[in-house]
Amino acid sequence: MASLGRAQSSRAVHLSWVRAPEALDCDDAGQVQADVVRRLGKNPFSEPSKIFIEATVSKPESAFVAELEMRDAAGASLGSRRVTSDAPSCASLVAAAGLAIALMIDPDAALAPPPAPTPSPPPPTPPSPTASAAPSCEPAARAPQLTFGAAALVAARLLPQAAWGVRLGADQRLVGRVHAELSLSFLPQVRQELRGVDAGFGLTYGSLGICYAALAASRVTLAACGFGQVGAMSVNAYEPARSRAGQLLWSTAGVGLRAGWVLAEPLLLRAGVEGTIPIQRREYVVARASEPELEVFRDPAFAATLHLGLALRF
Repeated sequence: MASLGRAQSSRAVHLSWVRAPEALDCDDAGQVQADVVRRLGKNPFSEPSKIFIEATVSKPESAFVAELEMRDAAGASLGSRRVTSDAPSCASLVAAAGLAIALMIDPDAALAPPPAPTPSPPPPTPPSPTASAAPSCEPAARAPQLTFGAAALVAARLLPQAAWGVRLGADQRLVGRVHAELSLSFLPQVRQELRGVDAGFGLTYGSLGICYAALAASRVTLAACGFGQVGAMSVNAYEPARSRAGQLLWSTAGVGLRAGWVLAEPLLLRAGVEGTIPIQRREYVVARASEPELEVFRDPAFAATLHLGLALRF
């Protein structure tokens, strides 16, 4: 490994530093690069790059883990390292990863002295009784993660027959692996023959839920969700007698699974499947002159939907 580092130490390097959702409190790529430059005494990061170092930081359980892989311009592996830290914060892991990256670039970096410690500031002078206290400046907390996307939607048993539509959705990370989800779905009205009646059914509804990410790796996520849905069912009869279109309140509760794959930050491929039960089951009937009302559709006891689309993560 030492001869390899010396052979590559003079070639331009590109660092890819990817943090999993549970490791977002770790330093970003710019801070890691600055640490490596300080250790080497020179800046190896420039373009066009000939050497590529891929770093993935995660926290699968109670320890922080950094997986480091060095590749050449053709993608062939030049070596790898794994760095772990049981410290409560990510600072020690980032420092160890910076040293490991510097050694992968140039093993002789181990001979360079460590960065000089920052001198401790003098103790603050007690303010005079008449002096007003200066406002304290707290560092801003890292913003929770927001994802927004659009997807194709297919529904079974929500309408008299399977239907296609669109879904717009967003979710906001609240704390840890828990996030809130909000979406709007639209199934356009489709005319169909139901028990001799030419009728049209369509559905527009919103959904609000809470999800828990059971898997939160750097490139793959899997979450379970519980939610409620409220919307309007549009109904219109065309034959044998044309009637005025109506909008009826529609509501369900359900559970679902969400999966996401990082294609290229910040672009994700997302999929979801969910099952719902109606809060109130409705019967849809057509009134005919001199004849009894005819039921053409009734909300089923269970329905399912599937969606697939793209999303952006901020």
